[in-house]
Amino acid sequence: MKNIKNIIKAFGLATFVGVTVTSCDLDLLPLNEVVLENYWTNRDDVDNVLRSCYTGMQSSDWLERAIVWGEVRSDNVATGQTNNTTINYINKGNLKQTNAYCNWSSFYTVINRCNTVIYYAPEVADKDPNFTNSDLAVTIAEAKTIRALNYFYLIRAFKNVPFSFNPSIDDTQSYRLPASPFENVLDSLILDLEGCKDNAPRTYFEREKNSGRVTRAAVYALLADLYLWRASDANRAKALQQDDYRKCVEYCDWVLNYKYDEYMTDKYGNLNRAMDTYVLTNYGYPLLAEKSLSSGSNNAPQAYNAIFVTGNSFESLFELTFSQSINDARNSAVCNMYGNNKSGQYTQWLSANENLMETPIGNSAKSYSETTLFPVTTDYRSLTGQCNIMGSRH
Repeated sequence: MKNIKNIIKAFGLATFVGVTVTSCDLDLLPLNEVVLENYWTNRDDVDNVLRSCYTGMQSSDWLERAIVWGEVRSDNVATGQTNNTTINYINKGNLKQTNAYCNWSSFYTVINRCNTVIYYAPEVADKDPNFTNSDLAVTIAEAKTIRALNYFYLIRAFKNVPFSFNPSIDDTQSYRLPASPFENVLDSLILDLEGCKDNAPRTYFEREKNSGRVTRAAVYALLADLYLWRASDANRAKALQQDDYRKCVEYCDWVLNYKYDEYMTDKYGNLNRAMDTYVLTNYGYPLLAEKSLSSGSNNAPQAYNAIFVTGNSFESLFELTFSQSINDARNSAVCNMYGNNKSGQYTQWLSANENLMETPIGNSAKSYSETTLFPVTTDYRSLTGQCNIMGSRH
């Protein structure tokens, strides 16, 4: 029997590539696992695991934590109509490590998948002539960006976290890591992305991939945020802080110029009449107009729908795309967090904080209207896009 320590157990590879290994000879292999020596042989193997890095971020566990570690910690939201004890504890300042949202496994699952792609992809490039060096560079850039994004979520919420760029691929490894200082992790992420930022594709042929997958603009935007966080460290030397602020501005300018060039090129031929001409003329930023410029059009919030309902809009740099197909991944996490327009189908663990409202709703109610929350109907934040199970996005 072959040494089963070479079986990939770290993240259940068989689950997301749909492969079952069988054997009828005397050298028996496990029936429900993918053996390492039989994997990582061609480009499809790399693409399958890279794809799982994206799907890992579509899981409810991952999305709920992204929301809890972000907006729930702000003053924007309060408890909703449906009780969620773990979220209520956080809203009340209870940050005990026993809270379920202190479980990091979904993020480290994605990180380990990225580490594994980065580790094995060069070997595949040596085996498969269809997996070229340029393909390898793009793949590595995608995996490193997703990895950096996941670590960035972790260090912003928890500061010091276990940190490694090495994959956990078999039972011989000890993967119990001590927490690394926030500053060391942040420095490593910046250095890592600086080395691959220009290998990410500027654009894809399919329009949806320009925001649904990592592009060069997404890498530059993430770098801008990383530099901004490092620049805000009061313990950092003033000269180094200023350098980091300049790098942040540099990368923001790159993204703005890139989007302007994209607008001018108008590759898909759908941008000219969709722009806010006043903002473009007076400020030079190509932003989507709220109202359509087409004759006879209604007053539907065009930009709001494009960005938050339809998705993959011109303004989006990176988003997790959820298909309308019933067979594809569904964004139930956002619906459970914020509620749904289909009564009874989802919960509502969060609601808008009364501090945002013109007229407080009082302690006896847990619902609010658009006119209560927003003082004027022309404020497009008052419009709620449909958060249905098949078409919602985060």
